[in-house]
Amino acid sequence: QDDKVIRGGAASPPVGRSLAYQYAPYERNNTGQMLTVVLAASLATVASVAAAECKTDKFSDLSQYDSADGAYYLPRGSPCNPDKVPECPDGKLQWDVFLQVCKKVTEPPSFNGDSSACQNDDTLACQSWGDTPGSSASLGALSQATYTDVDKGVKIAAKGGSDSRQMVLELHCADDATQNTEKPILDAEVTAEKLYHFLWVHEKFCDGGSPGGGGGMPISVGSILLILVLVFVVCFFAVGVVVQKFVRKAEGMEIIPFSAYILDFPILVKDGFMFIINKARGRNDYTPV
Repeated sequence: QDDKVIRGGAASPPVGRSLAYQYAPYERNNTGQMLTVVLAASLATVASVAAAECKTDKFSDLSQYDSADGAYYLPRGSPCNPDKVPECPDGKLQWDVFLQVCKKVTEPPSFNGDSSACQNDDTLACQSWGDTPGSSASLGALSQATYTDVDKGVKIAAKGGSDSRQMVLELHCADDATQNTEKPILDAEVTAEKLYHFLWVHEKFCDGGSPGGGGGMPISVGSILLILVLVFVVCFFAVGVVVQKFVRKAEGMEIIPFSAYILDFPILVKDGFMFIINKARGRNDYTPV
C-alpha cells in the first residue's frame, strides 16, 4: 500500500494516477474546444470572403464596372424617370447621388454638399439633398449587397441604408448603341419601402460583360479557403486515426481523435441553446458550484 492513500477506510487510487484521471478529461475537452473555435473561425472567414465576392454565374468579375473616380456621381438635375419617381419633376433628379458596384463610395473632392453618410466604409450608395449636417443618407450597405443574374443582365441589391433605406442597381444589356447610357439613372422609387431603383443600360453588359460571355468561372479566394479548410480537417482526422491506432493502441471509437468531445457536441449545443432560452425567460436552472 505504499502507493495508496487511505481515506475513510477505503483505498484511494495512486495519487499520480488520480491526478492524471482528473486532468486528462480537462485537457481533452480544452483541446477539443480550441479545435472547434479554430474551425468555426476558419469557416466564418471563408463565409465572409465568399459573401464579399462581387460576381455571378454570368458575370465573373463585376468589379470592372466600379468607377475609378470613387463613385458614379449623379448630380442634381441628372435624368430620372418621372413616371416612377415621385420626386422627379420634369425628369430631373432633386438630389445628388453617389453609387458604386462592388466597393464603398467616395464623393468627389469638389462636392460642397453634406456627404457625412457617404463617409462610412460600408456605404455602397448614398444621397445628399443639402449643405447642412444631416442632409445626407446611405441608400444601402456594402456588407448587405447581393448580386443576382437577371434576364437582361445583373441585379445588385443592398439593404441597411439610413433609416431602413435600400437600393437596387440593375445593369442591363442594350439592344443597340442608341440605348447606351453613360451612367445609371434613378428609374423607380417605392416610397413606402424606401427603395431606390437605379438602371444602367449599356452594350458592355451583354454576354456577361465580355466578348466571350461569362465563360469558365475562375476559382475564387473563398473557394480556395474552403478547400484548404476541408483538406486540413480530413488530414487532421486521418493522421489522428493512425496515431491513435498504432501509437496509442486505441480501439473502437477511441481511434477517432476527440471522439468523446464529438459525441458530446450535440448535447453541448443543446445545453447552450437551453441556457440562452432560460436566460431570456429569466430562469436559472444551473446550480453554482
